[in-house]
This record gives sequence, structure tokens and C-alpha cells, in this order.
Amino acid sequence: MPIGAAPPRLIIVNAVRDEYRPLAFDQQKLTGVLAERMRAAREGYLEHINDKPLFASHADEPGMFLEAAANAYDYSHDSNLKAVMDRIARELIARQSPESGAWALRSDLLGLLAYYGVTGDETAFSA
Repeated sequence: MPIGAAPPRLIIVNAVRDEYRPLAFDQQKLTGVLAERMRAAREGYLEHINDKPLFASHADEPGMFLEAAANAYDYSHDSNLKAVMDRIARELIARQSPESGAWALRSDLLGLLAYYGVTGDETAFSA
């Protein structure tokens, strides 16, 4: 090796191929305590959220809520939850308009992307 030359780099080959492939939410079937807890959270909290305090905080809550609701909806396809998600997404989208002067928080954008992922709503994606 010449003087001043960088030492050779070792090339490490991944000898074990990854085999784990998670199922999509709609292909999973949970039972027991975890399934009951998810149902209770969806029916007791997510479907009955009060929007006014959610948006009054001017923090991450609306986007984080929408992302959690989208994950729950992806698993359950609950029409009541979809109605709540639609309402929250419309409000978030309205707040992203240039006329409002409000700029999105990262959590709002992630929430809208999660909403788009489960509903296909192009308006949420373009916001």
C-alpha cells in the first residue's frame, strides 16, 4: 500500500436474507386483550373526539390524531371513524391554504398523508 493512501474498505455482504414481511392492516386479525383495547380506543375516543380543543392548541394534536385515526381505520374500516377523519382532514386542509397564512406542522402533513393513504383523497395529498 502506498504511503498516504487510504486503507482498503471491507465489503460486508448480507449473508442472511430478510424473511419477515408484515401483513397489511386489513389482512391482520387481532384477538384478545389487544383487540379489545383497540376497539375501545376507536369507539371510546377516536370516534368521539371534540375538534375545538384539538385545533385550539395550535400544536401537533390534529395531525397526530389524524394519523392515529387513519391507522385505526385501515384496520377496522369503521364508517363512524371515517366520518370523524373526514371532518378533521377538511379542517386541516382548510388551514393549509395560502389565504389562511398558516403553514403546516410536520405532524399535520404526516396526518394528511396517512389520511390520503387510507382514503385516496387527492385533496389531502395536494394540501
